[in-house]
Amino acid sequence: MSVKLKRAVKQRKPIYFKVEKLVRPGTGEEVGALVPLSQWDAQAMRARKYRTNTEVRAVLTKPRNGWMLRITHALGGLAVANVEGFEHFGEDNHGAFKELQKRSGLCCDEMRLDLGTLGIVPVKVAQSIAYDEMEDEDFNKLALGVCSYIRDEFKGVPPEELEAIIVKIEEQNA
Repeated sequence: MSVKLKRAVKQRKPIYFKVEKLVRPGTGEEVGALVPLSQWDAQAMRARKYRTNTEVRAVLTKPRNGWMLRITHALGGLAVANVEGFEHFGEDNHGAFKELQKRSGLCCDEMRLDLGTLGIVPVKVAQSIAYDEMEDEDFNKLALGVCSYIRDEFKGVPPEELEAIIVKIEEQNA
């Protein structure tokens, strides 16, 4: 019996656009148009043969602000530098943040793993914080919740460093 394995489909990288007001040459009408954000984005469109008048289908999302990524890395780095048991993350601040997310139980799904004779074990799986997976409002709640978790659970974390991160989150939300 022969088993055919399907090859994994490689996900294409997204193309980023900005909305600009442009004038249609044929009608003089002012319209909002999606324009490639960078030279790479324009090049990706050419490579995919998206030329003028090509119809495309798209799911549009707003990317998360870069400051949010920096916040997760700052919180992960704070744990790596100050919390026993997090040193094994080394330079992987994102991994440390995901561990904080799981430990706090914030924005997690619970799965039940059947370990056969050992029984069924509940496992927390951290939801994705990718730009197109989590709304900004939910991310803000998660980041502030992780800050509270760190403050409540890990006394070795310098409070002034944690407070500085909280202030940055709150400034961005103002």
